[in-house]
Amino acid sequence: VAPFRTVPLTPLTISLAWPSPGLARFDPYGLRAVAGLLLVIGLAAAGGDAMGRLERALVPKMNVGLNGPFELNIWITPPAYTGLAPIFLEGRDALMVSSFGDGPARPPVRVPVGSTLLAQAAGSRQAPVLALGPRTIQFAAIGLSEKEDEKGVSYRLQTVLGEADRSADRIEVNLGSVSLARWPLQVAADGAPQVEFTRAPARAGRAQLRLEYEARDDYGLAGLQVVIRHPDGLTVPGKRGSDGAAIHAELALPGLGSKKVEGSSLQDFSAHPWAGLVVLVRLQVLDARGQAGE
Repeated sequence: VAPFRTVPLTPLTISLAWPSPGLARFDPYGLRAVAGLLLVIGLAAAGGDAMGRLERALVPKMNVGLNGPFELNIWITPPAYTGLAPIFLEGRDALMVSSFGDGPARPPVRVPVGSTLLAQAAGSRQAPVLALGPRTIQFAAIGLSEKEDEKGVSYRLQTVLGEADRSADRIEVNLGSVSLARWPLQVAADGAPQVEFTRAPARAGRAQLRLEYEARDDYGLAGLQVVIRHPDGLTVPGKRGSDGAAIHAELALPGLGSKKVEGSSLQDFSAHPWAGLVVLVRLQVLDARGQAGE
């Protein structure tokens, strides 16, 4: 093996001249500035989605498995007792995925627990997949025929947003490894109704019990009653079983679905065997979902 030899290095100086494209000779009227001006105007008109639009113009996406335009529509229908209108999500209004980010922040689609999600898609040979946080659901093909197989199949899915979906922060539709569209999501809990005395129960007149109360629920009240029990656990004379453990008296509501009720009630127990005794008085309230508060 030949030994290494040390070669002396000679200093070398490189000088660069300023670029001289000579465009002025070919564009004496300065029309090249119009292109830059149009670019600035376009960026200003695009607003917060400028980078996403620029990327889609320069680097078009290759949607694997798509035959022509991909159509996507989603309907979310809240439970009937909430009184909320259905929400329609159209694919073209989705937050399209971009390598520059997700674009401007959007408020989440807020729906209550128990809402029904119905999604339909068309224009793909491959079944899309809907992701709700960690939960994924594959679309099912509908109306398959030879003609539809050439242009893409129609797909459909339906699911209920339950308590487990409260951790989901987005609705996302994927086709293989490609994310087609997404919406920020918030699945809101349906809280239990609340009720309280605004004033301690007291005697009114000669033999009436006066109750003043306030009840509320996030979507609407379905029932309100007062429950009276003996402090020693005695049953109501003349009654047996669970019906004899307490006195139940319904309190009026202004209407089903009322979210807040402030009221008072006079109950006449002068003829009851417990009249004149010390008792335990409690209010109980129900919402349309069957949840109770007291």
